[in-house]
Amino acid sequence: MGEDVLVPFLHSKGITRVDKMIITHGDYDHAGAAQHLFSQVAVGELVLGKKAELNDVETGLVIAAQKQRVPVQIVQQGDSWQEGGVLFQIISPTGFEETSNNGSIVIDAKLGNLRWLFTGDLEKEGEQRILKDFLNLKADVLKVGHHGSKTSTSEEFVQHLNPKVALVSAGQKNRYGHPHQEILELLKSYGVYIYRTDEDGGVMYEFTKKSGTFSQQLP
Repeated sequence: MGEDVLVPFLHSKGITRVDKMIITHGDYDHAGAAQHLFSQVAVGELVLGKKAELNDVETGLVIAAQKQRVPVQIVQQGDSWQEGGVLFQIISPTGFEETSNNGSIVIDAKLGNLRWLFTGDLEKEGEQRILKDFLNLKADVLKVGHHGSKTSTSEEFVQHLNPKVALVSAGQKNRYGHPHQEILELLKSYGVYIYRTDEDGGVMYEFTKKSGTFSQQLP
């Protein structure tokens, strides 16, 4: 994925530097291609979520970062940073999650006058904790958790966030059957417009401070 898709795409856009490489969690489908990027683009910082112990994939990334003298930042709920006048807030993990998926980095940010929630592989248990900790949390754009699996995206979560757009990252004809039809129907029942990478290819959002436009790029 790194060699065949990510690096060629970045280079096609003239991108030779990534300010922050954010690894939501250490599952191979989220982090396995990241090491290849270190040798192909300049990385300003590697960002990992707080947890009791890093897994083998994450440990490998830390070693690769150290070899390239790339700083490693461990983030948790309550951390934040600003970039280009935009505030990025970490609302999960706490560092005490019992599963890798619920230990995903979850980011709340406002881009192009839309509020975004990036959830990694967050599952229903993690969603419930976030709703308790952030009573006023809303999202115009929801990056759907765990590729549209039915273990994520509860009706309560969708109701509370009230998103207008959902982004589903799933491989074409993947063996898990993601995204699950039950989740797609739930989102549609709340009037949410769905972009899914298995059908739409790359989904992009080009924005200014006040507005933006979604577009699709088929492979």
